[in-house]
Amino acid sequence: MRPEDWQDAGTSSWDPTLEPPEEADSTTLQEVLESAQPQTSRHVQAKFASTSVASSLVFSEVSDWALPQQSTSAMKPSRPKPKPQTSSNLVSHQSRRNSNRNRLCFLYPYPISLNSVVNTSVKRMADKILRFAAMHLTIDEYSLRCPDCLLLPSNPVSGKCGHTRCYKCVRNNQLELEWDGTVKRCPCGNVEFDVSQVNVLAKDILEKLLQTEKKIRAYIKQTFESQSLKDSSDMLNISEYYGVSVEHLEEHRLADTSSRIPISPQIRYNYSFELVESTRYLEASCELAKVAVSTNNVLSRKARKVLEQLLSYMTRGKFCDTTKNVICGLLSSQATKSWLKPSDLECVLCFETFTKPITTPCGHTYCQTCIERSVDYNLPCPLCKRSLRGFNLRSMCSINMIDTVLTSIGAVKPDIVPDPNVIPLCVCTVAFPGVSCSLFIFNRRHWLMVRRIIETEPRYFGMIPTEMQPNSCYGTILEVRDCLLLEDGSYILSTIGVSRFKMIEKNVCDGYDTARIEVISDIVTEMSLLPELNVLAEEISTKFTTWLTSMPRNLVTEILSSYGTITTVDSDVDTWSATDGPTWHWWIITILPLSHEVKVLMLSSTSLHKRLIAISRTLSTILQSLEATTEADKRTHQDLIVSWLERNL
Repeated sequence: MRPEDWQDAGTSSWDPTLEPPEEADSTTLQEVLESAQPQTSRHVQAKFASTSVASSLVFSEVSDWALPQQSTSAMKPSRPKPKPQTSSNLVSHQSRRNSNRNRLCFLYPYPISLNSVVNTSVKRMADKILRFAAMHLTIDEYSLRCPDCLLLPSNPVSGKCGHTRCYKCVRNNQLELEWDGTVKRCPCGNVEFDVSQVNVLAKDILEKLLQTEKKIRAYIKQTFESQSLKDSSDMLNISEYYGVSVEHLEEHRLADTSSRIPISPQIRYNYSFELVESTRYLEASCELAKVAVSTNNVLSRKARKVLEQLLSYMTRGKFCDTTKNVICGLLSSQATKSWLKPSDLECVLCFETFTKPITTPCGHTYCQTCIERSVDYNLPCPLCKRSLRGFNLRSMCSINMIDTVLTSIGAVKPDIVPDPNVIPLCVCTVAFPGVSCSLFIFNRRHWLMVRRIIETEPRYFGMIPTEMQPNSCYGTILEVRDCLLLEDGSYILSTIGVSRFKMIEKNVCDGYDTARIEVISDIVTEMSLLPELNVLAEEISTKFTTWLTSMPRNLVTEILSSYGTITTVDSDVDTWSATDGPTWHWWIITILPLSHEVKVLMLSSTSLHKRLIAISRTLSTILQSLEATTEADKRTHQDLIVSWLERNL
């Protein structure tokens, strides 16, 4: 039998193999009670067998808080209908429930007890049903409510805080702002922004949502419209039950907004007992399973107990695949996946499900990264071509409603754990460890990279020379110390070198380059070379001081402002044992008048001894060129040092 054939079915629609008992009437009630579960006590059996109105049993003792309502089940003419409870006796009804919490209670015509013990087979079947329900969730409609009226939003608009509200509620707050001049905020506390367009995607989702589960929505509409609003206690109880604000309760009654009341776990729990009273046990089991996997922990535990009792009766305490399959079929047909597909929640720019969805002022939704790249190039909205100039993306939060829907259909992308060996890459120039490097980022394809670097810790990225040069696979990891955002969107970065690396693999991520790197370091300096290194350090210090004093004063000032003050030439043992060698020798290499190819050779060298010899020879050549009288002699000295460096590094 198909799952849809079980809808609106009583005991006559069950599997014939289950052989449920016939519906009990007033003359055969004693026989039903005698064949019921062994937990039923004699005085309780006699009490219910002696009455002729078996349908007057109240099921609210099982529920956490059953809203007084009139039964909608079909009753036989010989059985008078019970007097409907009203909201005026909620307090006494709640007290009676608390005093009889542990008493055996009945759901006519079959006994169910929260304290009775079910066998292992039934528990195993309930576990499988709940696991299936957890994989076929329905939307948590409470998380979709408008923060103002606490109903499902009508003409939804989304604010910068990520909440989605009714257009009417937002407009009313704006009118109040014009009246008293105070700053109106979203109930979450964030300041509103001027909303002129409805969120197109949220409106489409809500329209589809309201077309689902029509039976329980009709039940909500019937019970909501039948409640009395005579005194404040009635209004408070009804407001708490339906999740509607007391201030808007009468307004909603007059405006007929009961169709937008969200389905809470409590309402679904009470509706399941309405189904049990109507002998629609399979549908009741489906609703109980939904409550059991909800986020309401107290109610979910009770729903599981009632579900086990109901399954125990329907299957006579045995594991039944037919019953399990029918209930799972009902869950599958009512799950969010049945009417909303991941393709309905795809970004039109990347053609993938939304990641951090952002809604523009024109009402269209995109991934945050996708719309950021579009705004970087001053492009209009891709769908309606409306200008997005002045739209501040950095102040926008992800839309909560769309995140909730993505979670309900299992389309949330898992967070990607960043690989420490993969870093953003900037192809520009040669940088060195411990030396300052200022960058002007004007290329729009790098703006997204800069924003991501600033938002993460540590704020590292790689710098390599242009790819046209040899040995361009070697570079330096830079750390951003300061960032200045200009009006046109470009950046000025103040960075400093951290360590050297070799690029293993190069990729592209969201328009900018990334690289998988391998950090390189110097080989350990032998103790026998320490005296020679100390001598080289003294020679370099003397030659460099001579060269620096020969420079024009303004040139020295410019060098110091660009690269900072040179550190003291130190020859301690700890200085030689650093992974990249002393900082001062990298500072000297930075300002040496050498080509990028030669500087990259020095950067890639893992021998501190060879680098110091190269620096010393270069300074000697520079001093000799200063004494040369002709340009030919200067070029000769430079060619000699370059050829030596290429041979020895």
